Amino acid sequence: MTRQIPLRAQPSMSSVKIPARQAEPIASQTLLKPSASSIKPEAYTDPFLSFISDNPTVFHAIVYFSKKLDAHGFTKLSERDLWTDKLTKGGKYYYERNGSGLIAFTIGTQYKPGNGAAIVASHVDALTTKLKPISAKPTKAGFVQLGIAPYAGALNQTWIDRDLGIGGRVLVRDSETGKIHTKLVKLGWPIARIPSLAPHFGIAAEGQANKETRMVPIIGLDNSDISQRTDEEQKPSILGGAGTFTATQPPRLVKAIAGEMGIQNYSDIVNWELEVFDTQPAQLGGLDKEFIFAGRIDDKLCSFSAIEALLTSTSSSSLGSGGGSTGDESGIIKMVGLFDDEEVGSLLRQGARSNFLPGTIERICEAFGAEKAGANLLSQTYANSFLISADVTHAVNPNYLDVYLEDHQPRLNVGISIQADSNAHMTSDGFSTAFLQRIAEKSDSVLQVFQIRNDSRSGGTVGPMLSSMTGIRAIDAGLGQLSMHSIRATTGSLDPGLGAKLFAGFFDHYEEVDEEFIVQGRVMQATKDIEAGTHYHGISQFPSEVADEERKLADFEELNTEDILKDLEKSSTDRYCPKRPNGPLHAQTGVSVERAEADFAELSKQFSNASQQNLRLSRKASRRSDSNEKDVEKTGASFEESEVEPFDLEQTLRGYREQDAQHGIKSKRIGVIWENLSVTGVGGEKSIIRTFPDSFTSFFNLPGTLINLFGLRKKSKHDFKILQDFKGLAKPGEMVLVLGRPGSGCTSFLKVIANQRFGYTKIDGEVLYGPFDAKVFEKKYRGEAVYNQEDDVHHPTLTVGQTLGFALDTKTPGKRPDGMTKKEFKSKVVDLLLKMFNIEHTLNTVVGNPFVRGVSGGERKRVSIAEMMITSATVCSWDNSTRGLDASTALDYAKSLRIMTNIYKTTTFVSLYQASENIYNQFDKVMVIDSGRQVFFGPAKDARRYFEGLGFKEKPRQTTPDYLTGCTDPFEQEYKDGVTELSAPSDPESLANAFRESSFASLLSGEMTSYRKGIKREKEVFEEFEIANHEAKRKHTPKSSVYATPFYLQIWALMQRQFLIKWQDRFSNFMSYLTTIVIAIVLGTVWLNLPQTSTGAFTRGGLLFISLLFNAFQAFGELAGVLLGRGIVNKHRAYAFHRPSALWIAQIAVDIAFGAVPGDIGGEASEFSEDPIRVRAGHDMSEKDHGLVRDAGAFFTYYLVIVTGYLAMTLFFRTVACMCPDFDYSLKFAVVIITFFVLTSGYLIQNGSEQAWLSWIFFINAMGYCFASLMINEFERITLTCVSQNLVPSGPEYNNLTHQVCTLAGGTSGSDQIPGSRYITDTFSYLPSQLWRNWGLTILLIAFFLFLNVTLGEALTLNYGSAGKTVTFFSKEDAERKRLNERLIQARDRRRINDRDRSTALNIESKAVLTWENLTYDVPVPSGQLRLLRDVFGYVRPGQLTALMGASGAGKTTLLDVLAARKNIGVIGGDILVDGIAPGTAFQRGTSYAEQLDVHESTQTVREALRFSANLRQSFETSVEEKHAYVEEVISLLEMEDIADAIIGQPESGLAVEQRKRVTIGVELAAKPDLLLLLDEPTSGLDSQSAFNIIRFLKKLAAAGQAILCTIHQPNSALFENFDRLLLLQKGGECVYFGEVGKDAVVLLDYFRRSGARCPPNANPAEWMLDVIGAGTSPRVGDRDWGEIWRSSSELAKTKHDIVAIKDQRIQEVGANRKTEQREYATPLWHQIKIVNKRTHLAFWRSPNYGFTRLFNHVVLALITGFVYLQLDNSRSSLQYRVFIIFQATVLPALILAQVEPKYDLSRLVFYRESAAKAYGQFAFALSMVLAEIPYSILCAVGFFLPIYYLPGFQKASDRAGYQFLMILTTELFSVTLGQMLAAITPSSFISALLNPFVIIIFSLLCGVTIPRPDIPGFWRSWLYQLDPFTRLIGGMVVTELQGREVVCTPSELQRFTSPPGLSCGEYMTAFFRDGGAGYIVDNATNACEYCAYKMGEQFYEPLGFEYGKRWRDLGIFAAFIASNLVLLFLGSRYLNFNRR
Repeated sequence: MTRQIPLRAQPSMSSVKIPARQAEPIASQTLLKPSASSIKPEAYTDPFLSFISDNPTVFHAIVYFSKKLDAHGFTKLSERDLWTDKLTKGGKYYYERNGSGLIAFTIGTQYKPGNGAAIVASHVDALTTKLKPISAKPTKAGFVQLGIAPYAGALNQTWIDRDLGIGGRVLVRDSETGKIHTKLVKLGWPIARIPSLAPHFGIAAEGQANKETRMVPIIGLDNSDISQRTDEEQKPSILGGAGTFTATQPPRLVKAIAGEMGIQNYSDIVNWELEVFDTQPAQLGGLDKEFIFAGRIDDKLCSFSAIEALLTSTSSSSLGSGGGSTGDESGIIKMVGLFDDEEVGSLLRQGARSNFLPGTIERICEAFGAEKAGANLLSQTYANSFLISADVTHAVNPNYLDVYLEDHQPRLNVGISIQADSNAHMTSDGFSTAFLQRIAEKSDSVLQVFQIRNDSRSGGTVGPMLSSMTGIRAIDAGLGQLSMHSIRATTGSLDPGLGAKLFAGFFDHYEEVDEEFIVQGRVMQATKDIEAGTHYHGISQFPSEVADEERKLADFEELNTEDILKDLEKSSTDRYCPKRPNGPLHAQTGVSVERAEADFAELSKQFSNASQQNLRLSRKASRRSDSNEKDVEKTGASFEESEVEPFDLEQTLRGYREQDAQHGIKSKRIGVIWENLSVTGVGGEKSIIRTFPDSFTSFFNLPGTLINLFGLRKKSKHDFKILQDFKGLAKPGEMVLVLGRPGSGCTSFLKVIANQRFGYTKIDGEVLYGPFDAKVFEKKYRGEAVYNQEDDVHHPTLTVGQTLGFALDTKTPGKRPDGMTKKEFKSKVVDLLLKMFNIEHTLNTVVGNPFVRGVSGGERKRVSIAEMMITSATVCSWDNSTRGLDASTALDYAKSLRIMTNIYKTTTFVSLYQASENIYNQFDKVMVIDSGRQVFFGPAKDARRYFEGLGFKEKPRQTTPDYLTGCTDPFEQEYKDGVTELSAPSDPESLANAFRESSFASLLSGEMTSYRKGIKREKEVFEEFEIANHEAKRKHTPKSSVYATPFYLQIWALMQRQFLIKWQDRFSNFMSYLTTIVIAIVLGTVWLNLPQTSTGAFTRGGLLFISLLFNAFQAFGELAGVLLGRGIVNKHRAYAFHRPSALWIAQIAVDIAFGAVPGDIGGEASEFSEDPIRVRAGHDMSEKDHGLVRDAGAFFTYYLVIVTGYLAMTLFFRTVACMCPDFDYSLKFAVVIITFFVLTSGYLIQNGSEQAWLSWIFFINAMGYCFASLMINEFERITLTCVSQNLVPSGPEYNNLTHQVCTLAGGTSGSDQIPGSRYITDTFSYLPSQLWRNWGLTILLIAFFLFLNVTLGEALTLNYGSAGKTVTFFSKEDAERKRLNERLIQARDRRRINDRDRSTALNIESKAVLTWENLTYDVPVPSGQLRLLRDVFGYVRPGQLTALMGASGAGKTTLLDVLAARKNIGVIGGDILVDGIAPGTAFQRGTSYAEQLDVHESTQTVREALRFSANLRQSFETSVEEKHAYVEEVISLLEMEDIADAIIGQPESGLAVEQRKRVTIGVELAAKPDLLLLLDEPTSGLDSQSAFNIIRFLKKLAAAGQAILCTIHQPNSALFENFDRLLLLQKGGECVYFGEVGKDAVVLLDYFRRSGARCPPNANPAEWMLDVIGAGTSPRVGDRDWGEIWRSSSELAKTKHDIVAIKDQRIQEVGANRKTEQREYATPLWHQIKIVNKRTHLAFWRSPNYGFTRLFNHVVLALITGFVYLQLDNSRSSLQYRVFIIFQATVLPALILAQVEPKYDLSRLVFYRESAAKAYGQFAFALSMVLAEIPYSILCAVGFFLPIYYLPGFQKASDRAGYQFLMILTTELFSVTLGQMLAAITPSSFISALLNPFVIIIFSLLCGVTIPRPDIPGFWRSWLYQLDPFTRLIGGMVVTELQGREVVCTPSELQRFTSPPGLSCGEYMTAFFRDGGAGYIVDNATNACEYCAYKMGEQFYEPLGFEYGKRWRDLGIFAAFIASNLVLLFLGSRYLNFNRR
């Protein structure tokens, strides 16, 4: 049944009203009006906008001007009357012709016959389409069409897909008198549309459509031909009777027009002249509203300005006559002529070729000339007249500069342009140009000039025809316009006023300027100046040029008449003053009608092709355009400020598709059919949360771990059916909406239908993509089916443009239209996507994430959508992609999908929560899922009817998506009268069965059968799909590849991206370089002036080892980088952007560039800083040298080895990350391997000295090869000199080297020189010849690790992740919880059966009112201050639910933060008062604020979280039992009975989004706020039912007395009506409404109606009001800013009055009862510590991976070290080994910090939220974190101590072992507190992790192991060595272990020398030992001495500066460092708040 158009009030010609604000645009009416030069152009802008919008047809425009003239005292004349007696001097007159032409004129009081006329002529007609005489057309395919004909060049491409109305004039017979009169009619709503044809239809959709057959508008639907009505019923009715005019017109159109005009008898309509016009109103646009976007500008613009100028001039005194009266005291005729039919040649009587204007002048001459009247007088009048032919001209288009003539490019908002033409198409010549320039100078106006290029053609105006008929001097000049002959055009906002200013000056100054130019009928000398080229049209001249011309003019005025005549005797005067033509005045001159028609046809053709030429021309223009040209689209302005006419996505995409078709680019389309589809996954069963002990069980279950790790798990009891028996079909070009409650299986269906199957244990059934099954489609066409996940995963440091640009780098098709380059294609697509989603301003903004500040959440969602659109996939799944978007933007997104689906014939699946009716209407089909069962699949338009047919209650006010999902919700199911859940399907199984038995299932089966047959028939379609897929690939891409680009181009694109990622992560780069430089400087200064002696040998090795180790361990961050980036890699692989292996190769290439820089910096510093003074060239190496070797070869070898080692370790860590499913596994694995690598690198245990089973590791240890190369590079170039302390024996008695030996390895008896090569050979078994062999082996290891990286990256990338239902964990029930849960379930069942709508039992006693006035908020930005809130007023009363709404970015969350006192940066202005006074310290505690982000302690259960809130935030005096009972009430009210004991978990592995949102609200409600409840987006991300339930609950809470302010997105009508009041914000933080909503939003809608915006009856007010204020991509409604309207409204005044009254009332009510006690926290500190500490311990207990990974690392490190140094003997080398074992304790802080800091940081995020609510203080938080770590620290200390102490064979005495354990435990506690302290003083764990290497390296360097204390430079030794905690650790442990240990050298360790003749060894060494020499002689009796360097352990450590007697002091000092950490921790947590908001 067709919709009836409502009847409207009858308008008539007299009903055309002139808005009051535009009646007098220049000034108020006074006796003396301002001159033209004082006109303010801006005053004409709004009147012109109203005029152009309200008067769409020529008839409306003429009536408008007539009313204006009447209002200004003009007398209307009739052509049928004699004027002789009617015209008087000083009179003002006008008359019309045909209702479409008008001439107005005034006659000056000093007028004399023969005087001239100042005439402005224009035309008022515009390109349009007119209804044909018989406009009724036969109905086609159910569409009612309208017969129209183009007028001039209309019906071009710009008319397609526009909203068209109908208007014009109607001839009506008066039923009483029988007389026929004319009435105007305007059907201003969108009635008609000319639909385009999708490009998929090939040739038919290409080129200019036939205007007769394919440009026919549709105006309605009529499907009566397929209905069940009888033939008689189907006959169309004949309105007005047979033979009448209305019988030939569409009946429904006749009814609409009759209804609009109030006509009852259709036969009274005699005829009509109707036009079709664009209904979009004229509006301002541009950043500063400098544009006017409107239809019909050509040439109602100049007509408007001309009339306004005449009114202004005739109301002011003429400067020519010098009078001062109100009349026109000039001596001329001032005339404006507005003609019709100019666009088609002016051939009719109302056109300029007729006698319209000449006849007027003739009649004036006759009226005043009396006997003189005749041809002579008339010719004289013409000769003395001047005509401005005013018609719009082409303003310069910045995108097409190449088609404009240089220096002839008019601009907008500058002034009128003279139109010149060398072929006489225009009247402008040198004389008229000079004349008008003089006028402009006197009017303070600027002229411009336009002329076409020689290779273009000119248009025409009324000027030549009028001038040639009359001989009047004339000029063509007009205002600038863009997009001429388009249905909508653009001009400047000041141009209407600028035109009025010049035209008024023309009328005012004509006489005096004419006197300057006319002397005895001759033209003045200025003509020669013009002809000589000395006049430059006065276009924006420089002041000097103006001055020169003024001097010329002054000189000219001094010439006498005779001189002028002589000079002009030979000039071509006739050219400028043509004679009157022969024949009648109105005779047509030599203008060809045929030529005019041809000209307009050509012009139409040119503009029809404009869309195709646009791309090519804009590219050329962009290369030539001025780089400073302002690009409005990229300025970041809001849409309503930058462009009134919205971006037309459909037209743009169709243009692109047409281009593709023209260039032979095939389209891709493929349907999807699925049958018996079942999906099985993990979950569905209650799983108990794992605790710390469970980690041991799972770890030792190694087979199960490996099976899970590699995805080999078989079916288990935890498997369940996620989806069961689905069937359906989606054809190309169809959109399927997937609806279901959270957890029903929507996401799983979307993933499986997009062929993303990993993570599910089993998938049964058939899914076909066209003829391809899922396996084939995955193998060949992976990127053709894509899935857009709900969460946004991007590289945060890339900008939006770079993110989309990278996607295009990998997806740019090989075959592109118009020979477009890749760069041009990329730019075009990025620009299109940014415009599509209104995010052009984000192009150069980083995407960001929760930790990196970037674009907003809504903008990031749009980036995700745009990225997936780049895939050009044929099957697209979108999972809740509107989450976080406001209602207007969400609808824009859905429409964009609809357009793209229609044009590109994609197959689209979308799941949405809270979809509006408008969004729902975009879809073809809908699937409804209930608990994994398909309960409906069919046409979207029939779904509601289907469920109503099942017996569900009809709910007409509920949106269809809400209704459908509500039918699957047990709490929402309602049935019709007489139907119960027993007689109707109610559960998933019965609903699924009902659908299977329905007619829709039968139709679906038939459709699927037909489709399967069609697959076999339509082979060419799929062949075209394959061809298109292949053509999309770039050159050299393998045919079998699923990627669009070849592998090498993927690598290149990824290299560019990775470079940008690293380069733009400036903070990380800065910290990395800074750390490297500082460490290098420290290394260089600590090892300053290394001597080339025996004392520098060991320290050299230490320096080289530290250098290598530091650079290698810089790569440790790759573990986290690879694991965190895995989501992006998986997404890009699924999108077929690139192979994962290409990423690893590209990444290592970029690493070489970036890694080389720190290596270079660090290498140079450590290489050369050891001796910064000595740099002289040609230094003799034989001299005593210092520092590392300084020659080019040594340095570059050193540098090369360092960088190679870095790359090898980088690839190693990446390989480990690829192999591991999560960070815990990777960390465990890395610790094991790295420990082996470090121990076997050759420094801590020399090559050949390790255990036999360990030797093989050296061969795969890149660090070992690199260290060997560094040692060889250094030592083969030096010779060491043995110093006295290493010579044995030494002393005053020993001076004969023959009987001395150097104790350094490699030393020989009789020499103090030791070649470095011999030293490393004897000590490390390194051969100098092996340097480059070792480096080559390192390169091989790099290649091997890269191979593993690439292979594992490809094989395992998708094997890690989850799919299907997330497993929810629960805590074990005890007796109490079991009892509570049973009560909750019983109460829920009772409520469900008997008490569905029960009111809440909560009772809020508070009556406090929060008010805010003049509220502002400013934040600092680089450019100064940015105001986010602007003068907001409002209040929240108890018992009222107030909604806070607005566009994304309007400041809603900011306002809540300000009101909740959560802001700690910026400046808050205005007053926020509670009961009339400023809030006290207890305000935050009394205000509950449920923030948008659901931040909770993830290990808590729901009940525990609510109890925690109640225990800390409710009054301390309230009993625990009462608090817990209240919590149970909240759980029941929020319907969380089933998840009361569920672990909250993380978003990706815990409660669902909807459940987490309930918990957030519950936590705040459990606090029992006594003042205010604030909620930020409580329904965001929820389905409609959940959202409704939450709002319903809030309504109940408000009814109980709670004051609530709540922000909300996308509310439907039913949800919106629950709110009592509304605070509406627009962008910029401006309030546009605050007040009541009213029943059905009547109060709100009335406000908008009174302000100029009417809400359609079927619209959702919540969505509509956002559109009205311009929240989405649509422009705002109206020409005034809504914030401005609000500021001047009575509603704001009432709000201010109410606030004052509320404050006065509350001050009186509270009075002396006001609480004076203001406690910041509800509970005392000891209670806070108790509650918080309990929760923290429980959180650690429920985080098994955290504790176990830490313990595992300790035990493994100790075990490996213990086994490597298993049961050491008492040899000399074992002394060093024992020190190295102790040194391993310094590794513990590095391991502990890596875990403690993120743990503290994550807990601090929860603390920030809870402390802001004043639940507890920072001391309780920090102390609980410390205490919770202690048990695990003790356990780890034990686990580390036992293996590392007893396996190597340390001293077993209890006092020694006890001391050593205390040291290990102290180290453990020190490390934990150090990590927590660093985390507390840094903003995030990311930054603290950057500090860790610096801290650990410094501690390790200066503890006395790598360089002994005596060798440390004095600067460092004096303070940093003493402040190093590790100094105490090493000193205490080394002396405890070595004290009293007897040394027995092995034979290889003995130094051999001979004693002098006659002396035994004992005798020879006596003096040496007497003087304190260390060591012993094996046999004193011989002269072949064998010397051992040490006899007791203390002889080893005493030279290092350690003392056994100070070991307990060292332990005490070490413990004191723990205390200092705690102090800094508590101070940092107290005073450093990094939660900046």
